Amino acid sequence: FYIFQASLEEDGKTVPEAIKILEVAAQRFPEDEKVRYYLGSLYDRQGDIDRGLEQMEAILKVNPENVDALNYIGYTWTMRGVRLNDAEKLLRRALALRPENGYIQDSWGWYLFTRGRLGEAVVELEKAARLKPNEPTILEHLGDDYLRSNLREKAMLHYNDAAKYADDADAKRKIELKMETLRGGAGKSERMPAGD
Repeated sequence: FYIFQASLEEDGKTVPEAIKILEVAAQRFPEDEKVRYYLGSLYDRQGDIDRGLEQMEAILKVNPENVDALNYIGYTWTMRGVRLNDAEKLLRRALALRPENGYIQDSWGWYLFTRGRLGEAVVELEKAARLKPNEPTILEHLGDDYLRSNLREKAMLHYNDAAKYADDADAKRKIELKMETLRGGAGKSERMPAGD
């Protein structure tokens, strides 16, 4: 009931109200993994990443094998550049539990990318893109790896696809800026595809 009520508030664009509902639910049902995950993801959406992490860590105390919480924490630590050895352990566990999950593949690939292991990263990110071909974040990550690997045309193709599927205006603009920068830095011999 709490999750349903919170989802109605979220759909109505009143995320703070959804958070209040879920905070009550988390107090009443502290071991409910779904309530805590939803609450943590809403904190994250509001920019309160630390509170999001707290919810995910609480989930792992109840269920150390909760794949979504493992992935969330591992990816968040990777994005922040903190506790990277722990992030690796969590992402490896998540991947072992759910090897065909595109989001977890992406998190693992992005971890490898941030560690400078570009060849390994591209393999994982390509797999993630095959599993989730319309996911803009995955396509953008793959574009970033191609760009850092100096595969500019492949990078542009994936940025183009990422921009096409992005439904968030800020995310789309960020990708378009990468494309503009890439076009501006392209050598005369390279042919860059135009954006859709």
